Amino acid sequence: MQLRASAVVAAVVLAARTARADATPQAGTDVGVGEMRSSLLNYYGGEEASAYVIGGVGVASVGAGAVLVTRSQDFSRGLGWPLLTLGALEVLGGAFYVVQVRSEIHRYGDQLASNPTGYRDVEATHIAGTRRRFVYYRLGELGLAVAGLAIATYGFAANRPTFEGVGVGGVAVGAPFLLIDTFNNARAGWYADRVRRFQPSIGLVPGPSGGLSVAVAGVL
Repeated sequence: MQLRASAVVAAVVLAARTARADATPQAGTDVGVGEMRSSLLNYYGGEEASAYVIGGVGVASVGAGAVLVTRSQDFSRGLGWPLLTLGALEVLGGAFYVVQVRSEIHRYGDQLASNPTGYRDVEATHIAGTRRRFVYYRLGELGLAVAGLAIATYGFAANRPTFEGVGVGGVAVGAPFLLIDTFNNARAGWYADRVRRFQPSIGLVPGPSGGLSVAVAGVL
């Protein structure tokens, strides 16, 4: 449980630093091509790091759950099963998201370099969809935490250790990821604002043979 807490703290600190990074220009001003590329790398880098945190927490949960389900105490077994099963899903989800984010870094980075105007239109739609999905992610995590709390409350009230453990396990999984995704959603909102204010008419972008090229009206 201490390892899960440490990982959650690390994720929150990472998200806060990402939100503060690349803070200029101030809100309401235009964002140039070079600044947009920095923002892109900042955002997707934060997403990749978050995926590693989720996968790491999942590995820790699987390990703890595998030990707990072998114990003789009903509470330990009840706690172990949510950690084991949901932890396995976290590992798979984290690994999948790392691959996805790396692909998106290359895809949108290349598009920003070759066609900044097209990048702005496509990325605006993409990040809007991401923010809509965060609503469902957070509702699911909130539901898991609330259900776990209800089950644990029943277990403690009825003196049923298995239900106590299952409920505590649900809260231990749902609540931290609700917090993580709240910060991830804030990061996505920051990036969406950068994309909205992106003006690709004039800017410096990486050239095809190295160095910098001037992009005018979104065309190299």
